[in-house]
Amino acid sequence: DEPAGVALLCWGPEGGKNKCSETPVSCALPGYCLATSAVASKAVVVPRIVGGVGIDPPRLYQFLVHLGNCGGTLIAPQYVLTAAHCAPYIPVGHEVKIGQHYRNPPSPDACVETMHVESIVSHESYESSTTNNDVALIKLTGVSQYAPIDHLDQPGDGTWHVDGTDLVAAGWGTLSPGGSQPNIAQHVTVPAVPDCAATNYGNRYNPDTMVCAGAEGVDSCQG
Repeated sequence: DEPAGVALLCWGPEGGKNKCSETPVSCALPGYCLATSAVASKAVVVPRIVGGVGIDPPRLYQFLVHLGNCGGTLIAPQYVLTAAHCAPYIPVGHEVKIGQHYRNPPSPDACVETMHVESIVSHESYESSTTNNDVALIKLTGVSQYAPIDHLDQPGDGTWHVDGTDLVAAGWGTLSPGGSQPNIAQHVTVPAVPDCAATNYGNRYNPDTMVCAGAEGVDSCQG
């Protein structure tokens, strides 16, 4: 069990109260927060998890970022990748939490880094009608001590599109279509489905800008 503690206050003059718009100062996380290696290199952070289970141990995915109603992925110490369709709800100054396990912590969590959005930029070719290029980049007001994700889809890398390749989706989203959100972060393994156009998703699927995955009863978009 993790010891109870006071929420981490790392930012601002002399380690003062989360003044994340100012220059961050040295403030180390408790060692147990970083004890788990972020080995799940192909995880995808999403806002809804159907058919998943609670993440155990906490912070198995150290790059998992809580943005309120959306999730994000820490891709560099000061940068978070999220969905462009979330950008309207993530203004400059919006609170960002890294290392969070409970959506509503029962007590202050010393493992949670609280920062804010310095800037957010959506993909220049994002199309809300088709969700093509549905990515946005957040710059944080501070530098995270957690490990960024160690593997991302690279140009020409077709690994994620190979039929049956296991991918992991993680977040705090609803547990069933139209259902309630869990209090602790969930994850679920979903197989890649290259013939996504043949599913209910239809002709909106674009393999150049999207990854299709899922199976009956396990999903990351309410089934």
